[in-house]
Amino acid sequence: MSRTLQHFVDQLVALPRPPANARRELSLDTQALFSALLTNEFQAQYGAAGFAQADAVMRQFNEGVLLCRQDQLAAALAELQRGDEQLAALPAALIPYTSLFQLSGWGNYYYKAGEGERAVALLCQGLQLSIELEQQGHHALIYRRIEQLQNIATIYGKQQQYEAAIGLLTSTATFIHAGQATGLFVADWDAARLRQVQALQETTLFNVCRQLAELNTLMLASPTGLPDDYFHCHAGRKLLAGLEVSTYDRTLLYNWLYVKASFYAEGPDAFFANVLTFLADTVAAPRYGVFQANLLAQAASHIRQQATAQREDLLSTVGAVAERARLRAGGRAARMAA
Repeated sequence: MSRTLQHFVDQLVALPRPPANARRELSLDTQALFSALLTNEFQAQYGAAGFAQADAVMRQFNEGVLLCRQDQLAAALAELQRGDEQLAALPAALIPYTSLFQLSGWGNYYYKAGEGERAVALLCQGLQLSIELEQQGHHALIYRRIEQLQNIATIYGKQQQYEAAIGLLTSTATFIHAGQATGLFVADWDAARLRQVQALQETTLFNVCRQLAELNTLMLASPTGLPDDYFHCHAGRKLLAGLEVSTYDRTLLYNWLYVKASFYAEGPDAFFANVLTFLADTVAAPRYGVFQANLLAQAASHIRQQATAQREDLLSTVGAVAERARLRAGGRAARMAA
């Protein structure tokens, strides 16, 4: 086995580095598209003046979120309380929509303050409120609703509730790509509504799978994390079986899941060969480095269990390659969205 591991690491080091002009991201700015859809739907019902009033309050809550991300909780608390005051002064018709940002803002705060259960409860209130607003014509809010599921998964991960986080992210990804909604806190999930803007559907799927990969990498590195076979049995195998390969992103997500599963279906030798093939794609955009790093974390987890004199050197080399992949992808700790 030690010879096989050394051969894998030698080939890993010999892989060509991605060129400086590696595949550029698509020019479509999906975040700008999402913001434009939200704005247009809001203005269609409440006009430009109504949007301006509500937007000022939503920005106030967002200021609190930004301060939470910087761990400036005292300042965040003051901003959120100011947002509450401004929300109460809005015309009644504008309050439900704007309350979504109040709920997520306070959810961020309680998450950062170590009150995870309270944060989840607020975000779940937002899920139900979003349904009501979507039924009134704010259809783009379904993409934001999925972001709130990701936020809840982030809270679970922070609390080391890995089973809950994996289950929620897997169920979320399954709804996005297959339209099947189970275990998502609320019952009303409209797959047709989600598919209305394919670019946002695909970006949302990518982001959820990215978070799943980051969580699995964290688990593999943590002494209190779940073993990788838990991920395989409860997430990877399920997603691999149902994912239709219809876009570039989905093809790469499928390949990532296939390589992970090959460890269990074909054994370590096949897995290591597949990892090398996956990493040899120098055309893939830098953001796919998260999935490369995850496969290397799985490889490192296997190496860590082997009784070989070269183990520490092998782990050091694999870790260095994984770190380069994470840096290419702009790797960072998961953070909650507004």
